[in-house]
Amino acid sequence: AEYEKRINDEHELFKALEAVKDTDAHTADGERISVCVNIGNPSDLDSADCKFDGVGLFRSEFLFSSEKEMPTCDEQTEAYREVIKAASPNYVTIRTLDVGGDKQIKYLNMQKEENPFLGERGIRLMLNNPDVFKTQIRAILIAAADEKVKIMLPMITSLDEIRAAKKIIAEVQAELESGKIAYCKEPLVGIMIETPASAIMADVFAKHADFFSIGTNDLVQYIMAADRGNYQVENLYNPYHPAVIYMLNNIIRAGRDANIEVSVCGDLAANTDFTELLLGMGLKKFSVPQPMASRIKYKISGINLDEARELKYRALAAEDETEVKNILKKIK
Repeated sequence: AEYEKRINDEHELFKALEAVKDTDAHTADGERISVCVNIGNPSDLDSADCKFDGVGLFRSEFLFSSEKEMPTCDEQTEAYREVIKAASPNYVTIRTLDVGGDKQIKYLNMQKEENPFLGERGIRLMLNNPDVFKTQIRAILIAAADEKVKIMLPMITSLDEIRAAKKIIAEVQAELESGKIAYCKEPLVGIMIETPASAIMADVFAKHADFFSIGTNDLVQYIMAADRGNYQVENLYNPYHPAVIYMLNNIIRAGRDANIEVSVCGDLAANTDFTELLLGMGLKKFSVPQPMASRIKYKISGINLDEARELKYRALAAEDETEVKNILKKIK
């Protein structure tokens, strides 16, 4: 009887998802919310069966997966252009090469590290390999010559990193200008908020970024000092921890105060336990795996923002993970 009920519930949910999949996302009280998709390959958009508001995270690592050599500028340009054209007129947010940690590339001569998750990864690796970074930026700008694009910098911890990356982007633009090559003259340049440093400094970083995208997978890992791939501490990798709730609220508030866009592209964007909380904090944009887009839109459609804000205050007042979880799951 229990399984029959679950099957019937799933059938009803499927009907509800079908009803919202080709519509824009709105809360129950009419607030427009953006729901974007995360992709790792241009072909991921071929199977899209749900209306979405652009690509909130395009992981560019697939282009660099060869064992022997780096992709050429032309190869990268072709891949970026394919996605940008497919998503137009919506934005595509391209994350610059984010390797290190559990992702290694042989031809970059990455050194063996005692703790790679705290080592040379993300923007750190790119700033130490400016030729690789410049080639990728050049490809992105050329691909978006007649369109619009967002460039997202991963693993940011300091203002110096943002300035250094922007300087390189400006250098590439100057080179394209002097070479009379068509390129995107005004890309939006934003950062992933996935380290405690960037979360704490969100007020300052918001003055130097066009947008924030919260990478909750790494953010939770670093806040909790618990490797998300280590089963021995998986109980500590807990997104319901009050510290995570405080950090999320701080980041979203900082973005709102600076009038820049804030999205969540990590696992919590697709976790329906957190949808109402994030809306209550003021989040206006979710970026989720493609199969979750309809489910998140349906979840959003049943949420009233006044109730969501009340939920936020209760969650922020909670003192431990169990209390937060019970509040979000609405367990008495």
